[in-house]
Amino acid sequence: MPNWHEFQRTAPDLAAAGARLFAREGIGWLATLRKDGAPRLHAIVPLFAAGEVGVFIPAHSPKRLDLQRDPRYVLHAPLGPHDEEFSIDGTARRIDDDGTRTALAAVAGHVIRDTDVLFVFDISRCLWAIWEHTGTPDIRVQRSVLLLCTVPVRRQAQPNDDPVALLRWGLEQTMGVAGQLFCAHPWNHVVDIAVQVGS
Repeated sequence: MPNWHEFQRTAPDLAAAGARLFAREGIGWLATLRKDGAPRLHAIVPLFAAGEVGVFIPAHSPKRLDLQRDPRYVLHAPLGPHDEEFSIDGTARRIDDDGTRTALAAVAGHVIRDTDVLFVFDISRCLWAIWEHTGTPDIRVQRSVLLLCTVPVRRQAQPNDDPVALLRWGLEQTMGVAGQLFCAHPWNHVVDIAVQVGS
């Protein structure tokens, strides 16, 4: 599953939007799963360095136990202007090597203890959205959903293409395929479809 560096290479616009939103307030909202399967939500300070996005968690924290038992997560940035949204989800990995710990600790604005546990977040999906004309009858949303895996085969839409037909093409290419990527970027009302097939 891709880490933050691989996500940046695959979708630089989405990665830049996410980094910008996390940097605005310096926090993110991390959702984990409790032992009984119920969701748990935590405010965290996500750190970006060494090609990873990660968090140092106190050894006694319930969220450390959650991630060690079930590594699935969702990380959501605070909303930006026009209710701009960004979230990633996937699985967390515990990292013990000194190089990665040192790199991420160096960008932290708080004290990192030797007993704190470092988790980095691998990414299987990203969601970005922005709302236009809020508070009016013309409210509408632009949204991108990205599923990540390996080397892409890309079809770039043109402004006069039919977005519905392009979305249908992307879905047809990815249905039932192991290791797939389906990406719709409505930047400036242009739909960008990428299909990514792995082994």
